[in-house]
Amino acid sequence: MGVQQQLLQRLGDTLAAKFKANIEPMKASGRTAESIHAVATDWEVEVLANKSIGALEYGRKPTGSGASKGEPSLFDAIKDWMQYKSVFSGLDERATKSVAYAITQKIHREGWQTKLNKPLTSVTDNINLDVLLREVISSQVDIYSSNIIKGLKQLT
Repeated sequence: MGVQQQLLQRLGDTLAAKFKANIEPMKASGRTAESIHAVATDWEVEVLANKSIGALEYGRKPTGSGASKGEPSLFDAIKDWMQYKSVFSGLDERATKSVAYAITQKIHREGWQTKLNKPLTSVTDNINLDVLLREVISSQVDIYSSNIIKGLKQLT
């Protein structure tokens, strides 16, 4: 792994940790947070996650006419979400399905607004490029200095 890739991976890992921390208040199963990870090359870093993470940033619009069914369906996703919320723990299977159906219909009709205040873009908006550049330069200087010292030792 090259120096730039290591630095970009470190940056990506830091961003991923901040994204995870920012979405923690909405945690149910934890699968969305677990899906956040960084992938770096020598030239770029991407922070990837399940596509459902967009709902935590922007909410969800009402379902449009002719929309295709998702996988899993919204109903199935709501039933899964309910398993992690103690408020639903006393419901039997029939009641669970009934409540999941009602929630699903409301979301299809009205959409869903996130309670978080831009948990993802707030992280990227607050990147301090000066600090990042200093870190990159410092790391490069350390590597070059080490290589120069090794080269000088080989000459003696």
